[in-house]
Amino acid sequence: MGATRGQHYLPKFLLKGFASRTKEKKAWVYCFRRDAVGKEVSVRDVGKETDFHGNPRDGDLENRMAVVESVFRLHVASWREREFLLESDEELVS
Repeated sequence: MGATRGQHYLPKFLLKGFASRTKEKKAWVYCFRRDAVGKEVSVRDVGKETDFHGNPRDGDLENRMAVVESVFRLHVASWREREFLLESDEELVS
């Protein structure tokens, strides 16, 4: 299996906070481009660029970012379910 070349500069777990709809683990957001009508697209397909974190053959930044994002993804999901933050979360949020 090849290394990931389409790398998100906007993590998918953050994009899901703007979801217009969700189904199981999939989410869609509206994408607006200059001089075009907005359209609904999968979060899988927006906020990304080829080799944004560099070519995977030249370094492992994409993998390191994935590790950090997986930690924050769990916290963000928890925060979205509550109407408030726990005092112990305040430092992590910042």
